[in-house]
Order: sequence, then C-alpha cells, then structure tokens
Amino acid sequence: MMKRLLGSLLLAALMMLPGIGSAGQPAPTATDTEAPFTMGRWQIITEGPVGSGDGLYLLDFFNDGRVQVELQNSDRNVIDQKRWSMQDGALFIHTQPGDAIQEFIDQPIRLVDADTMRLTVEGGEVNMTKHYALASWVHLISFFIGSILVYELARKSKLFMIALFAVAPVALLPYWLDSGIDAWFKWAKLYSPIVHGLFFILMSCTQMFRKNWVRFTIAALFIINILEAVGQDFSIGHLPNILNGLAGIFCVLAVTRWAGINPDDSKEKDVLWPGMTLSFILVYDMWNITFVYLSFPDLTSIQIAVLAAATLPAIFIKKGTWMQARIFTLSIFMMYGFSFKTFVEVHTVATPRTDGLMLAVAAFSFAVNLAYLLYYWRWKYLGKAPKRVEVGQHEVAY
Repeated sequence: MMKRLLGSLLLAALMMLPGIGSAGQPAPTATDTEAPFTMGRWQIITEGPVGSGDGLYLLDFFNDGRVQVELQNSDRNVIDQKRWSMQDGALFIHTQPGDAIQEFIDQPIRLVDADTMRLTVEGGEVNMTKHYALASWVHLISFFIGSILVYELARKSKLFMIALFAVAPVALLPYWLDSGIDAWFKWAKLYSPIVHGLFFILMSCTQMFRKNWVRFTIAALFIINILEAVGQDFSIGHLPNILNGLAGIFCVLAVTRWAGINPDDSKEKDVLWPGMTLSFILVYDMWNITFVYLSFPDLTSIQIAVLAAATLPAIFIKKGTWMQARIFTLSIFMMYGFSFKTFVEVHTVATPRTDGLMLAVAAFSFAVNLAYLLYYWRWKYLGKAPKRVEVGQHEVAY
C-alpha cells in the first residue's frame, strides 16, 4: 500500500507540471515593425488582497493580432481570445463587453525594456514580463539542487546555520520591506520558519535540548505553520479550498510523538523527529502542494521543488531529519523569494489549472489525509495497526 500511496502522490504532483517548453500555442518572432516586442508568451503576477492568493495571467501573442489571455486565480480559471495593437508606441489589448477577463480594458501598456512592460491591473501597477520556458526550467532545477546544497552546508556548519537564521533575517529586513510584498500571509511564511529554525539551533548547539518546552515549541510551530495555511484556505472559501483546509486539520490531528524530538550523537547534531512517519510526510506534502496550487498558481512548481528538497534527503541521505530539512528549505525559499522577488516571478513555471482539476487535486488531498488520520486513530485508540502503512505503531518509524 505504501508503494501505491507514493506512486499516487508522485503522479498527482507530475500532473500539475506542464511539458518542458510548453507555452500555449507556438508563436513565431514578430517581424512587424509596429510591434517593438517579441511575440510568444508573456506573464503578469498580481498579489491579491488579504485572504486571497496570487493571480497569474498568461498572455500568448501572435503576429496576426491575436492574443490568448489565461487567468489563474483562486476564484477564476478563464481563457479569452482577444486582439492586440500598437498605438503611439504603446501596446493595447482590446477587450469585448462579454469577455471574462476585463482587467485590461484598452489601457496603454508601456514598454520598459525588451523583456518588461508596465501596466495597471486591479488598481495597482504591475510588470508584464517575457517568459522563457527553458530558462524557467533551468532556474527551477538549479533552485532544487542549490537548496539541498545550502541545507547540507547548514547541517555541517553551525556558524553558517546561525548566520542563516539569526543574522540574515535582521540584516536583510530593510531590503525585504522594500520588496513590494504586502500580503500578511507571505510575511508570516517568511518569519515563522525562521523562528522555527532558531529553535533547531537551540536544540543542536546548546543544552536546551533537555527541556521539554523546546521540543513542544518545535512541534507547536509546525502546527501553527499548517494552521496559517488552513486559515488562508477557509478565508478564500471555495469548495476546493475548504476540502484542502480540512485536509490541513487532519494533518494537525495526526502530529504525534513530539517528545521524541532530539539531536543525535553525530558530528552534525542533527535534530531528529523519529516518530514522524514516511506516510505522514507524503500526505503532508500532498496537502501543502495542493494549498499552493489553489492559492498561489505562480509558485506551485517551485513549491514542489522546495518540498522535494526536504523529503528526498530525509529519505535517502539521513532518515528522521525531515522536519529539520523542511524548516531549512522553506526558510531558504522564503528568504530567496523576498530577496529576488522579480527574478523568481520572471522564471515562473506555470501549471495547468481548470476548476475541475483544482477540485480533483483538493479531493485527493482530502482523501489521503483523512485516510492516514483514520489509520492513525485506529492504531492509537483501538491498538489495531495496519500491516503496510506506518502510522507510529513502531517506536521509531524509520
């Protein structure tokens, strides 16, 4: 059953990734001198108001004056066929009264440079950037490899770990405040894993590992991190978000054996949570990917990379270290995203989205998290452990 569960989770994640280099319909390079920009795919990312997610616009321009505009948002997944034209050096996207996407409404879009234009969407100025599929995939793979390497460096160097969690968040705060990121949720996701990481420093570098309250705090911060996302899902309030919000609650109810959190005797003093089962890690990953897929479509692909950078080392490099790896890689991503916001946005790898696909992914997340919780409760309260699914019935899950 474990192999089937792992295979299902991998298949669900892969279903959300597009084929390499896909960008809607293929489009040639412009030869019309009235179009001082390159044909093909462009994109716009908007930051929604409190309680909502990001919006991702994908625009495919064609030489014959057509432009296909796709919007991926928490409440809308729509595609319009529109027309574009150049007037007085500005780009105009012409919108009809019956179109589903009305945000552009014949406003001038000004060219900034060969890869950037500027326009107003939903009352705020945003960039429209040229999308390069190959560069985006190289960025995604490089980030995945790089985050594993940074995590391994932090494991082996306590000085680097302290610099990462104690020095960088203070030194970079003025720069982050000027990043243009206003959503409270993203700021919470930036600093909650950083605070979490400070407790890992206490566990591995001091004698505080002897204190039960430190272990409890590590577990509590993990639960709070989940509940932050649950609150976001419920505030959006659509059926897929509600289903995945419930899946997050199932995750919280299945957290177990926090008293076993301890540094090991290795040179690295890795902080282990041996009671955290591989089954739990996999269903948690599915819940987390689904959360980002529903609320932040521009970040889905890189979030899969972030989770894989934590899960794979915890399985194949050193078992029992998943929580440590998860906090480290999440902190690395959030600090990277705040420090290089525009660069990350430009290199978005979009994922396919429809209302039906969103509901299907959320239903799967709900089902696997509920199944794990019921297995766990069955073992905890009835003493009946499943044969092929580890839910904590053994003293050390690994």
